[in-house]
Amino acid sequence: MTLTPQEIPGWNGTHALFSVLVDEVRPQTIVEVGSWKGQSTASLASACRDRNLPTRMYCVDTWLGALEFYTSPSPDRDLMKRDGYPQVYYEFKRNMEAAGHWDRITPSPLPSQLGLKYLIQQHLCVGPTLVYIDASHEYEDVKRALELAMQLRT
Repeated sequence: MTLTPQEIPGWNGTHALFSVLVDEVRPQTIVEVGSWKGQSTASLASACRDRNLPTRMYCVDTWLGALEFYTSPSPDRDLMKRDGYPQVYYEFKRNMEAAGHWDRITPSPLPSQLGLKYLIQQHLCVGPTLVYIDASHEYEDVKRALELAMQLRT
């Protein structure tokens, strides 16, 4: 049985907009900044697979959670700690394998800005056709992620 995006924990990652974007853009390369457990990743990858697109996805996330995950924990913010260290990356990987998408994903377990700089400097992802940013929701962080993502286009 294949895991569906709806079965992966997350927030709004199964919105119909993901399919609409894939229909409109028909992306060959997607950069996702903020993947968490992979709900939006699976939605985008499933939409690409359903349309027979050979899309490659670069997923940038620390998989460590945001400040509120530590200060206001809740079941939907479970960091799955082992010996005090979050294990969410391994949940992301298991989810992508179970959904049948792992072969199209290149994870970068780095903070958003560092991960984007890495993709830029190593020329790993030149000219992505779709960039989805859902990491830090702080204004300055989002602004800087957008500035860096624009550098991927050149």
